[in-house]
Amino acid sequence: MFEIEYRIICNEDDDYNGQSGYLKLSFNDKTYGDMYAEELDGIIEQEHLSFWFHELCLVVIYLEKHEYVVLNDVDSYNIWIEFKRKNDDLIVSIINNEDKDGRKFIEFKIDNPKIHKAFWGNEHISYTEFKEKIILASREYINYLNLYNSSNEVIKKLEHDMDLIDSKILTKFPK
Repeated sequence: MFEIEYRIICNEDDDYNGQSGYLKLSFNDKTYGDMYAEELDGIIEQEHLSFWFHELCLVVIYLEKHEYVVLNDVDSYNIWIEFKRKNDDLIVSIINNEDKDGRKFIEFKIDNPKIHKAFWGNEHISYTEFKEKIILASREYINYLNLYNSSNEVIKKLEHDMDLIDSKILTKFPK
């Protein structure tokens, strides 16, 4: 089972409405990220939601061609989410790997990946379910951005991601 949960929090310092908030990814009974109570909004550090949605869309695109993709947590120098796909089985782990100069947010090879001691590993989920839920949540997020912002580069980038998914992954999800 896979779930993606997010909550947008509007901040005066944000470049656009919908930039910040909380994001939680659930893989069976294991989670990455947190969904804090509304009373803590403005107190607890928030995530850059556009980054997460953009990178998760890229993970879906890359998993169509690659069996191994790792996504760096932008707020951490050494935490990565590892995705290993074989047909419709997706194995997800939170791994520890020291950051190196020139590394990108998404990589296709990590030397000596080790399950991060503070997290978990080898959670099996359906790739189809993962893909569907990322696409639906991303479209929902883009609709929010379009509703509450004038057109900007972040929205265009996310819309481009969705166009890539539509053209490269023959999905039948309603827009």
